[in-house]
Amino acid sequence: MVPRTLISARDGSTVRYPPYILGAIFLVLATGSVAAAYSYYGAHEQHYRVGVERQLLAVVELKADELANWRAERLGNASAFFGNDLFSSLVRRGFENPRGVEAQSQPRKSLSQVQGAYAPARERGGIMVAMAGLLVLATGACIALIWWQQRLYVRRKTPEAAVALRASESQYRRLFETAQDGILILDAQTGKVMDVNPFLTKMLGFGREHFIGKTTSELGLLKDTLANQANFAELQQKGYIRYENLPLKTADHRQIDVEFISNVYRVDHHQVIQCNVRDITERKQAEKTLKGKTEELARKNEELARFIYTVSHDLKSPLVTISTFLGYLENDAARQDAKRMGKDVGYIRNAADKMSRLLDELLELSRVGLKMNPSVDVSLQTVAAEALALVAGRVAARGVQVQVTQEPVLLHGDRQRLVEVFQNLLDNAVKFMGDQPAPRIEIGTEQVGEETVLLVRDNGGGIDPRHQGRLFGLFEKLDPHSEGTGLGLSMVRRVVEVHGGRVWVESAGAGMGTTFRFTLAHTKRPAARSA
Repeated sequence: MVPRTLISARDGSTVRYPPYILGAIFLVLATGSVAAAYSYYGAHEQHYRVGVERQLLAVVELKADELANWRAERLGNASAFFGNDLFSSLVRRGFENPRGVEAQSQPRKSLSQVQGAYAPARERGGIMVAMAGLLVLATGACIALIWWQQRLYVRRKTPEAAVALRASESQYRRLFETAQDGILILDAQTGKVMDVNPFLTKMLGFGREHFIGKTTSELGLLKDTLANQANFAELQQKGYIRYENLPLKTADHRQIDVEFISNVYRVDHHQVIQCNVRDITERKQAEKTLKGKTEELARKNEELARFIYTVSHDLKSPLVTISTFLGYLENDAARQDAKRMGKDVGYIRNAADKMSRLLDELLELSRVGLKMNPSVDVSLQTVAAEALALVAGRVAARGVQVQVTQEPVLLHGDRQRLVEVFQNLLDNAVKFMGDQPAPRIEIGTEQVGEETVLLVRDNGGGIDPRHQGRLFGLFEKLDPHSEGTGLGLSMVRRVVEVHGGRVWVESAGAGMGTTFRFTLAHTKRPAARSA
């Protein structure tokens, strides 16, 4: 059955006209037309009757003398009546036989002629009623024609509208199914899931049946958003709510960060909530990486400023020595004092050697991260053995006992640079062992959560906590009389950072020993082999 509708040409919307509305319109128009005709007829007849009555009253109100004059002028001696055969005959029959039929019928006939004065008004009233009837019929015919045209128009347009609606629904469904954001459709009243698109099921690892018919609290999702009654009420009131950095748990217990946007809208007189869920885990990771890089750049700029100041200060000292003793050398040469000239040359040579060592170590430090050997997997024990071989003389001279852990740990990186890290830490531990009668150094590991921490621990002189923050600076020497340039621990920190790790020092104070701990990226503990 074709619905009785009319499709608007402006916006394509559907306007419905049920038959009872058209009937009501016809009834109102017909009643109004008849009432208008009847009212007009009554008003016209009343007006005509009042006019006649006013004329008769005017005649009655004539003065008696005027009436007499009028009778004398008009009737004279009434011969006009008595000379009238019809009137005379009527009067004679009336006197002769007052109850006769003829005597009574003739006056009635005359009176009917007088009453005929109202005939024009009645004729016009009939015409009015006829015209009103024609108007009602014409109105009904127009309404019937409009209604019929509507039916024809609807029959023609309804299939087109249905096709357009199906096309629109199909297009929306394709967008819903292929969207690269997760989409949840909820009932705005109950909060239960009505539909979910494939992208969200894939993102969270749950099947579609896991969502349908459940609330977000039952699903364990969005605990701090729609599952919260206050937030749900706010969404229903405002129609929009947005969250960023919202954590979600996946089916495999991973946590991802999402951007969550909800909108309330109406579909077929029913309110629904559309939730768009976008995975921003990679974006957050990129932001975190960028923040780390920015902080690292700021730290390196600060370090570069300190480096420039330190280098200029420490290189200036040998130059001052050289310049001073060159002056002495000139004076001694002028006096031909060979002995003092030899001392002057010795000071100049020592200062030049010191400057050379400083420049060599600065050059080596600058190459860390720029000039690297290919990364390889190498065991901790192998690296420690190579480092011990480079400091074996110093270790043996001091009588230090070195213990290396036998736990299977694989390091990954530039093998030569990793050896330099342990070499500098071992050399530093032996150098500041102090007067410890039983010197000992331990190379081992600790497991902190999922991270493997490497350590070099000694029982030497220890470090005052007030000075521990300075240890890794350029040319920093807590004992200015100790040998070396003060770049060894700076080199350690640089190599560790290039390998994605961090390094720190711990000591309870002077005489309490020192422990250097550091981490390296990609450090692994191989699974123990079964016997």
